[in-house]
Amino acid sequence: MKKLYEPIEKIFEEKLKPGLAKLPTQAQIDAARAREGEAADHREAELSRTAVEP
Repeated sequence: MKKLYEPIEKIFEEKLKPGLAKLPTQAQIDAARAREGEAADHREAELSRTAVEP
């Protein structure tokens, strides 16, 4: 049975696994979303301070 899995394991180890290492972790994704949210909040605050009322 192990003999059957060898080609699959080789593909996984040589082709797929290195690509997995490049993917962001859930913690990195969450941190990026938090930064984006903070940046959007700062932009909104900046726009509201510079808004000209008619």
